[in-house]
Amino acid sequence: MKSLYVLFVIILLGGFSYAQQPVCDFKGKDSLYVSMAGDTINVWDIAVCGYCAQAYSFSVTTSSDTIYIVQTDTAGRIALCACVVDLRASIVGIPSGTYWIVVYRDLLKKYGYHEDTHKFIGSLQLKYEPIKTSPLSWQNFQSGCNPSSVPRENQIVQNQFSLFPNYPNPFNPSTTIQFQISKTEYVVIKVFDVLGREVQTLLSENTYPGTHSLKFEMLKGESSGIYFCRMIVGSYSQSQIMVLQR
Repeated sequence: MKSLYVLFVIILLGGFSYAQQPVCDFKGKDSLYVSMAGDTINVWDIAVCGYCAQAYSFSVTTSSDTIYIVQTDTAGRIALCACVVDLRASIVGIPSGTYWIVVYRDLLKKYGYHEDTHKFIGSLQLKYEPIKTSPLSWQNFQSGCNPSSVPRENQIVQNQFSLFPNYPNPFNPSTTIQFQISKTEYVVIKVFDVLGREVQTLLSENTYPGTHSLKFEMLKGESSGIYFCRMIVGSYSQSQIMVLQR
């Protein structure tokens, strides 16, 4: 009888503990908001529902009136558990002005989607008046569900390749895309539109270590707007936003 009572208490406490955890609703919407800390713009994405292994990295691109943020999951596998995370991009080096902040997230085939897509998360407006000017830079922050189940080697692999922002950006109709790898890898670089439609494959071959440049010229039939350049190395990827202004 005593053992049954102990078992009942354990189940009750376990259920209570579980009830206190945030509910991960994959159909729910994220909550975007922005805060300022000196000259730093903090863009928060709250209540992001994802798998426990997800470790997000951001890329930031700016135009005359828009700050584009792409959130890319750099984990190489899926964890079976789901959890809620909070994300923050801390940005400095933007000139004075009023900006739209537009946030996208990369969704890869490994998460069950039929094709690689770019999900629009949301947008908000900001008036920014920095005290001093500095080069554009940003930092990533992730809290909530700590991606402790991401194998350490995943983090090491991330440092072995980089896709740099294209230049010029915005562009019309051509731009230069530069990337770097530290060892021989099979590298795929593609350009997508905001609907996830592949516009062009720039590279798909074994590539030697070093810094490489590719020339990309947009086809005449493509309209002005946002495009994504994605570099894929094995299970890992990195994206940058490109803005075409005809």
